[in-house]
Amino acid sequence: AAVARRACARTARACHAVIAPSSRCAAYIRERYGLPGERVPVIPYGLPGTESAAASAARPDGRGRRLLFVGNYLPLKGSRVLQTLLPPLATEFPDASLTIVTDEAAARRLEGDYREAFGNRLTVLGWLGPDRLGPGDAGADILVFPSPVAGFGRGGMAGMAAGGCVVGVGEGGLPEVAPRGVGDW
Repeated sequence: AAVARRACARTARACHAVIAPSSRCAAYIRERYGLPGERVPVIPYGLPGTESAAASAARPDGRGRRLLFVGNYLPLKGSRVLQTLLPPLATEFPDASLTIVTDEAAARRLEGDYREAFGNRLTVLGWLGPDRLGPGDAGADILVFPSPVAGFGRGGMAGMAAGGCVVGVGEGGLPEVAPRGVGDW
């Protein structure tokens, strides 16, 4: 870890510029490596195909919401938050469904972890690739993005581009594109 930290610091100082995907990431890089602001420009991520992303059907009464989690199912990425919040939501909203897209090993384990709460309203899939499943394709209303360590998770942007609501933590670049409490939900 120490060797990696030194290599990152040397690389950051040797570069003409380090491009960051959000202002929060840029601030972290400037502070961490002592770089002046002009050497850390911000160029936000874009998403391919967003011009054709179909908005999911809104349900004003809040019934039948379709939740989606796409990512590595690890404590570092917010899995404990999901384990705490999702089963009670399944009980409180008996017509809500959950789709989880993650690696194969976690997919098998999660089938058992969430099946009791969601029953046949649970779909657990292995990685499908970005061209095969996006929030709009899954028919998701709510993208659950609990990662406290994502520098700038494109999942949140993809969820909004597809017309869904993004529920996440106020870390990384997410607050720049999904301000707290903004939306029709």
